[in-house]
Order: sequence, then structure tokens, then C-alpha cells
Amino acid sequence: MSHAAAPILSVREQQRHRIRSAITRAAMASFAATGIADTTMERIAERAGVARATVFKHFASKNAIVAALIEQMDADLVQQVERHAAHAVPAPQRIAGFFAENGALLHARRDVIRPLVPILEQGWNDVPGEARMQRLRRAFTRLAAGPEQRADGQVLGEVLLGTYLVITHNWRIDDGYSIAHHLAAACRLICGGLAEPGNAAG
Repeated sequence: MSHAAAPILSVREQQRHRIRSAITRAAMASFAATGIADTTMERIAERAGVARATVFKHFASKNAIVAALIEQMDADLVQQVERHAAHAVPAPQRIAGFFAENGALLHARRDVIRPLVPILEQGWNDVPGEARMQRLRRAFTRLAAGPEQRADGQVLGEVLLGTYLVITHNWRIDDGYSIAHHLAAACRLICGGLAEPGNAAG
């Protein structure tokens, strides 16, 4: 089966992508260091190594940068969940694999990611936030259901997502909170009660 080749970007498009990436990385670092409110477009430009006008060329406002960061972080999380969802192993192994990898990633990058969790929690109750929540819900449902299509995949996915969101929220507000430990412990509790796919309730 043939796959379509990835589109080849022009030199101009590659440059645009590099600049946007530099700006969003600089913004993420600045938000983590000083908070969103105290971060200026000038500071982002300086950290990115570009002119202030260049930042405004790519992003109309700081809120636009925040929106881009939310989109990218959501996409990265969904991609990670989907990768584990595709593994043809029992559900406890899939779930444990995701929780362990994600917990290690968040711990390793805690200085940058922890201050940004409030950004990800913004607007869950508005229309864009609801769309984001539905994407996460579908991804976690696929993680739970797996290639074997567990009958309880939807409910299990909701349990996993709710647990994940609460743990990441607690990690954000408690300096001494070990996210890797809590994700692993939650995984053991949830997976310890899983029935075999054929016996799972619908």
C-alpha cells in the first residue's frame, strides 16, 4: 500500500516555520519564567532573536501566541496518547505505557510545563475549550479501547482522562507533588480492576 509523500515546503515556508517555532519556544520559556501577564512581546522577540515587528508579523497579539501554544501542546499530547493507543497489547500495558512516558516527560520538563498548565486549563467551558476536551476524550477512548475495541472503552477513557486532568492540575498547584508517582499509582488502581475485554461491561 503506497502512502502519499509529505509535501515539500518551499524555502520561504521553511523559514516561516522556523521563525514561528522560535517565537513560540521563546514565549513558552518567557511565560514559564515570569508568567503570561509580565511577559511582553518585546521580551519574546528578544529571546527569540528576532525583531519585535517580526513577532507581530506572525502573531497579532500575545493572546494569539497563547492560542498557538495551547494548540501545539494539545496536539503533542493527543499524538502521544494515539501512539500508545495503537499498541496491540492488553489495555493495562497500553495505559501504563502512556502514563509512565507522559509522567517522565512532565517531570523532566517541569520547570517549563508546570507554569503553563493554567494556559491549558483556560476556557474548558467555552466553545473552543469544549472542542479541545472532545479531542482529548476521543484520544483517551481510543487508548482505552485499543485495537481489540474493548466494549468499555468510552467509559474507561473518560475515567483515564478525568484522572489525568486532576493529577496534572494538582501537580501545578503543589510544588512537592510527584506527577510521575501519582500517574503510576492511579494507573495501578484503575488497571487492577479491569476485566478481560470479552467480559467488559458495555
